[in-house]
Amino acid sequence: QTGPAVYDADGMLLRGTLVRHLVLPGLSRASMRALSILRDALPEDVPLSLMGQYTPCGEAARIPGLDRPLLRREYKRVQAHMQALGFPGYVQPPEASGTEMIPVWDGTGVIGAARQE
Repeated sequence: QTGPAVYDADGMLLRGTLVRHLVLPGLSRASMRALSILRDALPEDVPLSLMGQYTPCGEAARIPGLDRPLLRREYKRVQAHMQALGFPGYVQPPEASGTEMIPVWDGTGVIGAARQE
């Protein structure tokens, strides 16, 4: 529906579809199945953004299986599968995970945000 991907001179996607996929701990096989299904269903030029920044917090930190960060080997398995499928796109570096990467969601920097004091 969006047509082919269109990029600017810096490689930023201006128009088109981008699939973002967050790999969860213990579910690398499910991620690989999802990517295989997407590969069969999408045009070859649809890029994929593979994310590995899952950080357990809130209620998720109390759910067995989701109570730990993603292991590098789990992420690398899914990354290898993405590459084998020929997906264009972006692979998030492992350093982009952890609680220090979670922004404060207080509306700071959001234009027109209603702030409740």
